[in-house]
Amino acid sequence: MFNEPVGCAFLVEDNPDDIAIFEYAARKLEFPITLRKHMTGTSALAEILDFSNRTEAQLPAIFILDVSLSDMQGDAVFDQISAAYGTLDLPQPPVVFLTSAETPAVVGRVAQTENARICRKPTSLEGYADIFREMFSLTTASSAIH
Repeated sequence: MFNEPVGCAFLVEDNPDDIAIFEYAARKLEFPITLRKHMTGTSALAEILDFSNRTEAQLPAIFILDVSLSDMQGDAVFDQISAAYGTLDLPQPPVVFLTSAETPAVVGRVAQTENARICRKPTSLEGYADIFREMFSLTTASSAIH
């Protein structure tokens, strides 16, 4: 299904069960990705602030953000990602927002960002396959730009 590695994904999800299911689905569907996981926006922001100390090759290939985290909204994390990449003079990375319910803020943000998508949190393996296909197309399109 996926003919080349995606690289590293930055997953921000506050539900440990959702993280475990995401990892299980990636293994089961042989989705070629490494996950850097954070359970809070605060934890994610701490790593994002350290991006200036990394080379472009060390940065995540894609970001997967829960829209509603326990300590902040996913679009606030997205703002910090955008700022970090802007400081590094790099193009906006691909972002997939995972949600149970779309918010106007995230819908608006995705409409303004070429390589961002909103996906409903899946309830089946096929739902994860759909998300992985979307992630794959975003990362391969992004790498073609570089």
